Amino acid sequence: MMLFMMKGMHGQGKKEGKAEHDHTQSEIENLKQQNAELARSLDDLKQKNKF
Repeated sequence: MMLFMMKGMHGQGKKEGKAEHDHTQSEIENLKQQNAELARSLDDLKQKNKF
């Protein structure tokens, strides 16, 4: 019985780990998008200040 319970707890950790990984990947993609937008804005400001 104890082995069954330990197996169940171990399997639950894998599910939570995957969900956390998916969430982290989503955050990384959002940050990459924000970074690209900020880089474009910075380039626009640099171009405006050249004149």
